[in-house]
Amino acid sequence: MNEFAVLAGYINYFAEHLAKLSAFDVIQVVITFTGAVAIWAVNNPNPRISRFGCIFGLIGEPFWLYTSWTTGAWGIFILACIYTGCWAMGCYHNWIAGFVKSACERRL
Repeated sequence: MNEFAVLAGYINYFAEHLAKLSAFDVIQVVITFTGAVAIWAVNNPNPRISRFGCIFGLIGEPFWLYTSWTTGAWGIFILACIYTGCWAMGCYHNWIAGFVKSACERRL
C-alpha cells in the first residue's frame, strides 16, 4: 500500500469520527487545543513564539465562557472572565503597546 492510500485511510477515519462529534465535543477540542498551545507558547523562551501565547489564550476564552455559563459552573465562569482580561492585557503588551510607543516616538 502506498503512502497516499494510507493517508487517505487516516483522513477517512478522522472524517467519519468528526462527523459524529456534537457541538459540545467540538468546543472541548477547541478549548484543549487553544489552551495547550497558549501555555506552550507563553513558556517558550523565544520571544517571537511566546508573544503568540496570549493570542491563542484569547481565542479559547469565548469557548470557556460559553461552556461554563451553559453548564452553570459559576466559579469557572468568573475565572474565565479574569483569564480573558489577563490574555487581553498580554495581547496589548505584546502586540499593541510597541506599535503605539514607536508611533509616539516618531512624532517627537
